[in-house]
Amino acid sequence: MSTLKSSSIDLKNISPMVKKTVKEWVKEVLAANGSEFRRDSVKSLYYHFTEALAEEYSDKGLEYVKEKFDVLKPQIDFLASLFYCINDDLRNRQREMQLEVDLLTERLKRLLMALQVSSFAQAVDTTFAREAYPLSEEMADLLWSLNERTVRTWDEMLESELPAMVREYFLLQGNRAIPWGWDLMRQILVNSGEESKIAAICSKFESPEDGDDFLHGRDFNYGLLDVRDEDFETALESLLEEVRSLVNSGAVEAGWALCPKDPPNLFMSSIPLIEGNWIDKKALTVLEWYQTILKMGYEIIRPEEENPVAWPIVLDKKTQDEEAVQGVIVKVEDFGILNKDEQYAIFIEAEERINSLGLQERIIDGRVYVCLADYFDSTGHLLSNEDFEMKDGIMLNSWNRWIKERQSRECESGDRVYIGKFPASEMSCANNLRDIQRIPSLKEAFELQEMREKCIVLASKLKISSSSVPFDLRKKGIEDGIYIYPCFGDDEPIRASLAQWRDDAFDRLVRYFALYMAILTLSGNLFGAGDILFKDLENKVPLTISKILTLSSYYDDTFADLLDKLKTVKKLTWSDASPYGWAALFPKGFSVDLGALQKASEASYMTYYDMYINMAYDSLWATGSDL
Repeated sequence: MSTLKSSSIDLKNISPMVKKTVKEWVKEVLAANGSEFRRDSVKSLYYHFTEALAEEYSDKGLEYVKEKFDVLKPQIDFLASLFYCINDDLRNRQREMQLEVDLLTERLKRLLMALQVSSFAQAVDTTFAREAYPLSEEMADLLWSLNERTVRTWDEMLESELPAMVREYFLLQGNRAIPWGWDLMRQILVNSGEESKIAAICSKFESPEDGDDFLHGRDFNYGLLDVRDEDFETALESLLEEVRSLVNSGAVEAGWALCPKDPPNLFMSSIPLIEGNWIDKKALTVLEWYQTILKMGYEIIRPEEENPVAWPIVLDKKTQDEEAVQGVIVKVEDFGILNKDEQYAIFIEAEERINSLGLQERIIDGRVYVCLADYFDSTGHLLSNEDFEMKDGIMLNSWNRWIKERQSRECESGDRVYIGKFPASEMSCANNLRDIQRIPSLKEAFELQEMREKCIVLASKLKISSSSVPFDLRKKGIEDGIYIYPCFGDDEPIRASLAQWRDDAFDRLVRYFALYMAILTLSGNLFGAGDILFKDLENKVPLTISKILTLSSYYDDTFADLLDKLKTVKKLTWSDASPYGWAALFPKGFSVDLGALQKASEASYMTYYDMYINMAYDSLWATGSDL
C-alpha cells in the first residue's frame, strides 16, 4: 500500500521538457558544488525553463509561453525540491552512517577479544605483555634525549594547555563551569524532545536563549555557563600573544619539531630539532629504518597504539585484507613476525646509508646531530620533505624552568605564577619514560620484544570456549560449550552477541542498499538517469555499504565459516530452545547471505522512494511552492 501524499502532480507524466531542463540545471548546480543560495538557483532554473518554452513555442506568443510555464511550474518546483531533499537527507545521515560503521567495528572487536586465548597465551601475556616495555640502552638513550628536548607546538598548546589556563582564569573570576557530561547529553536531548530535562539545563544559563545556543552547539562550547565562545576566544588570543612575547623576549626558548606523517611509534611523532635544522643522528636512522621496512612491503600492525615507546609489529607477509588489520582486528594464520635479527640488519643498512651521505655533524650534549638540510639535499636519502610537517613552538623544559624561577623569585609559597592576568603552571610531557626496561644486551632486548609481540598476536587468535556447560545454561538452550561466555560487561553469552551482530549488520546493509536503490530509481525515473548528488555525498552510501560488507566478510570468514564446520562435524549441538539455542539465535544461518540481502533490499527500497517523494511535497507545502 502506497504511503505517498496526494498531489496534483502525476509523477508518471512529468513533462519531458521539464525533466530535460531540470537535468541540465542539476548539472550546473553540481558543477558549482553549492547547496546555498537556493532561491537564486531555482530562479535560474525558471529562467532556463522559460527560455526552453519560448524556443519550443516561438510561434505561439509570449502569453501562451507564460500560461504553459504556470501549468508546468509545480512539476519544476517538485523536482527541484526533490533534488535538495535527497541531498539534505544524505548530508544529515553522514554522522549516522559513520557511527553505525564504528559501532559494528567496535562490537566485532569486542567479540574477537572476548574469545579467550589459550592458557599458554594468557601466561605469556601476564609475564611479558603487562611488563614495562623492553628497550636496548641505545634506544632508551635516544628516547630520553628526545624527551629532554620535547617541543610543545603552538597547535598543541592551543588545543590543550592554553584553553585550560583561560578556563581557569574565568573560574577564578567567579564564572561557572558547565557540569560534566552535558556536552554529551545535549544532542541526545535535542533529538529526544524531553522538555523537562531541556528546561532544567536551560535554567542554568543566564537566559533560555543562551541555553538553546548551548544545546544546539552554537555557543558555550568551552565548558563555561556564562562565557560565550567569542569572549573565550578573545581571551585565548590575548594569552597566546602574552606567551609569544615571552618567546620573543627570550624568557622562554623557541623550539622546532619535525613531525613524521607516519611515525615509527607514538613517541617519535614529534622529533625536536636544534635551531630548526639539526636532528639527532640516531633518530634519523630510525626514520630511515622504518621507511625501508615500508618500502620493502612488510605489513605493519600497531596493537599497542597507546604505548608511546612500543615499536610496531612487522609481519613478514602481506596481509590480504587491509581493512582487517586496522586497530586490534588482526587476521593472520600464523605469527609471521619478521625476525628481530633481520630487522636489526635493516637498521644497520640504514645507519651505513646515513653515514655514506657525508652530512655535517655537531656534538650536542654528548650526542651526534646531523644537518637536516644536507640530508634533503643529498642523493640516496629515502625520506623527503613531503613525509613531514615542520612545526614551531616552545621548549618544554624552558617553559617549566621559567615557571619555577618565577615561583622562587616572585611568589610566596603556594601562590600561582601569572602570565598577564592568566594563571600558569608547569606542563607535563605527554610521553612517560618511567614505564620502560633498560636492557643492556641488545640481543636480550630483541628477545623480550619478540616474545611480547608473539604474545599480543597470539592473544588475538580465536579459541573455542570450554566444553563444560553449567546446568542453568542448559535450561536456556545451551547444550554445548561453544562460545558460552559473555563479552566483558554483557550478560548474554557470546553466541547471542554473534547472532545480534549478524542481524544488525544485515539490517543496516538492507537499509543502505534500499536507500541507494531508491536514489538510483528516482534519478532514472525523474532526472533522466543523471547525477543528482553533490560531489561530497555521491560515494557516502556506497562507501558505507562497502565498509559494512568488509566487516561482514570478516565476520563470515572468522565466525560463520568456523561455526558451519563445527556443526557439520557434530561439534556444535543444534538446539532449537530459546533464548540461546543455535537455531533460535540463527534461524537463517550464521552467514550474511547476499542473496537474502538483495531480496530484502528490493522489497524495501520503495519505502525510501516514497519517503523522498513525501519529503519533497512537504518541502513545497512548507515554502508555498517557493524555494
